[in-house]
Amino acid sequence: MRRCILPRQRLEAVPTRVNSTRLPTPTPGPEHHSCLSKAEQESGSTNAAVIDHTTWRVLFWVMGPCALLGLVIAYPIIPTNFKGGDYRHKLKQVDTPGILLSSIFLLIPVSSGGTEYAWNSPLIISFLCISAVAAIAFVYVEWKVSLLPMIPLRLFNSKICTAMYVQIFFSGCTYYVQLNFLPGYYQNVRGYSNMTSAALTIPLVLAQALTSVNAGTFMTKTGRYGPLLYFGYAMLTIGTAIQCATFNLTMYPAVLVIALVLQGVGIGCTFQTTLVALQANSAKTDRAIIISVRGLIRSLGGAAGLAIASALLSNVLLKNIPTYLPPDVRSMMEHSVYATPDMTSLSYEERITVAHAYRIAYRAVFIFFVPCMALSLTACLFIKDSGLERKDEKVGEPNMVEEDVHNVNQNR
Repeated sequence: MRRCILPRQRLEAVPTRVNSTRLPTPTPGPEHHSCLSKAEQESGSTNAAVIDHTTWRVLFWVMGPCALLGLVIAYPIIPTNFKGGDYRHKLKQVDTPGILLSSIFLLIPVSSGGTEYAWNSPLIISFLCISAVAAIAFVYVEWKVSLLPMIPLRLFNSKICTAMYVQIFFSGCTYYVQLNFLPGYYQNVRGYSNMTSAALTIPLVLAQALTSVNAGTFMTKTGRYGPLLYFGYAMLTIGTAIQCATFNLTMYPAVLVIALVLQGVGIGCTFQTTLVALQANSAKTDRAIIISVRGLIRSLGGAAGLAIASALLSNVLLKNIPTYLPPDVRSMMEHSVYATPDMTSLSYEERITVAHAYRIAYRAVFIFFVPCMALSLTACLFIKDSGLERKDEKVGEPNMVEEDVHNVNQNR
């Protein structure tokens, strides 16, 4: 049976956002993050069982009913601050140009270069040039054109907030790639089954859930977020370094678990903490938009990380496939780098050689984690912990959203 990695976060590759009234909203607490981690833990085991007995395509048929069930449960419970008005006027405020100019043009060449198309092919070069122009246009649209920009540039005026946005982006790069590529390492390199791969992913999400709850308690009692950010990104840097150095063909599973637990602790210390810290260093009128921007930047990081990791895995694996393998096995490895090839016809030495080729490819992905987390840890140097409340806040603070709309209308 072919095994493959289920790209659970691929759906987030194209960033979207619905502009709504930006009123201060409560910050999702650690219990929210803990529930998400628990859901990831349960879904991993369930997905593995489904794949073992049917096919991975069944999982895509489950998404629709689950989403509908969530809508039925949430609709009568969640309060709304909906206000009437002219729908055409509201639609004009949606940042449609910003959505169209987002990262989609860059993700296509990064994920396809060196595999489906050569890096010097006209298509890849064209997309890279288009993405560069689109990035410049995106900044201009968010700055001067959009009434309600997807990413208001004023949010980057603070050095502290900018440093945390950098951390969120690189955390998304690492976290989503880890969830998608770790099962492939277990199956293609270590030869584990789907269920074993899912079980060995549990330490990551379990440590993440438990640490998130304790991180919330720490912030509540101390009123500080700085120690959590320093400790969390230090754990993530150490955990990814251990993963890069020890995830090979023969290392004891206990060492693998230790590396994942360290990363889970780091994620639990930083996932919600960055959101709390961002809101503590922002104006009240921006606290709702910060939630959506933070999620958007994290998703952009995940999309970029998945594209880069896919390119690394594909290119490194193609360069290390042994030439003496049977044509059918070699063809499968070349055309489906994520699937486990059928190695029943191979000798023991040939199987080890195939596993070694996959190990080199996955190690290239794991090496990518280390600088991402090291940069996130370095960004902590620019973060000053001033507590959970701004001392300079005033009741009569100006509404930054209304000012933005007024300035854009004046420019027009």
